Amino acid sequence: MKSKFLLLFVILLLAPLASFAATAASTGDAEDEWMKTFYKTKDTRPFDAFWKHAIDKNYLEHESASVPLSGFISQVIHQYPELISGRMDDLGRFTKKTRETVVTILWMSDTKQARAILKNHGEDKDLGPSPKITDLPMNSPAALDLCWGYYFATGDTRALDRIISTLENARYAGAMKKYASGPKTEEAQAEAVKEVIFQAAMWSLNSNAQSDPVMARHLQVVASNPLTPRLTALGLQHILRNITGKDTPAGRPATRDLGAEDTDTVRTVNGFSALIFATMDKDWEQKWNTPSEQPFHVTSVSSLRVGEQLALLLLFANPKPDKNENIDVTYDLKITRPNNKVTEQKNLVAGKFRVKDKNLRNIFMAEQLTGFLGEATDPLGEWVFEFQVRDNIRGTVVPLKLKLTLVK
Repeated sequence: MKSKFLLLFVILLLAPLASFAATAASTGDAEDEWMKTFYKTKDTRPFDAFWKHAIDKNYLEHESASVPLSGFISQVIHQYPELISGRMDDLGRFTKKTRETVVTILWMSDTKQARAILKNHGEDKDLGPSPKITDLPMNSPAALDLCWGYYFATGDTRALDRIISTLENARYAGAMKKYASGPKTEEAQAEAVKEVIFQAAMWSLNSNAQSDPVMARHLQVVASNPLTPRLTALGLQHILRNITGKDTPAGRPATRDLGAEDTDTVRTVNGFSALIFATMDKDWEQKWNTPSEQPFHVTSVSSLRVGEQLALLLLFANPKPDKNENIDVTYDLKITRPNNKVTEQKNLVAGKFRVKDKNLRNIFMAEQLTGFLGEATDPLGEWVFEFQVRDNIRGTVVPLKLKLTLVK
């Protein structure tokens, strides 16, 4: 009886979870390929046939399909609101359940056209501000589905990183069996759900990265980042081993030691290490100021939209002190815009302080940091940030390069 209960529990929790891959596959090979590559091609021509097929097959009436499709379609029409016309502007033509899903899609799209439709049909009264999918708590398999839909519509790695973050739930291994055989408390159920989410994330990341080299490369970057929490890095390492047959170094955030292989964004020269990454997390400073034995983890991003703001976090490790135990670390910054316009800043302060009684293998945060706000007048495309991080006492320079893409 307990084994049957556990199986039923798992099935119910996993029902929304596998839905993105299942929904894509159920629409046919062409639709599957289009959905999973849309963020690369931005080809909207197949959308009409895709939408008609989804309506004809009643996919929007079933939660297992409607959740990931809502994440995907809402962000497609957010980018291309003209796709709404003739497809979603007459809510009266839909069945009750399909209409509910279409309302959700329009609401999440956060477009002027969608808000007008909702108002004209009296569907705007109980709706608050459109949610940001990448800010939703990852506390259900449905949240994973929304993030998958968002990612395949936009290619925004923030959605992918939200999925990756649930790999920390590996610490709840065995919680489903414990819930099935033990007291049915709210705490036990919550832990069981977290294990299900972990298993779901592992399965979906492995399945989708198998056929997407862009995604696999991002997983590799996150896995090798020394700031990635240990359980997350180990989960990614396992996935990448399945894909590539090779081991990927796991992050080691607890020691705050830049023990990672050299890349454009993290490098060690003559014993001096530096790391640069971008984040939109508002609480990065609070997280950084937690005790050193606690993991420091924020979500790194490689793109942002006009109007969004991020912080470029420069970290360095093992600076050489002078005879008075002072360090002197500065950096130069060169920014190359998509229109090839270049600006430079010289001798920004990374660290000038006494390090007595501190372990020099700890990571330090630069004192002067750089932010980036995507303004409407900024050119769209790839921005290149080149850093020359200089340990002036050691006489060593660490070159770093970070690329960010500004989109509408």
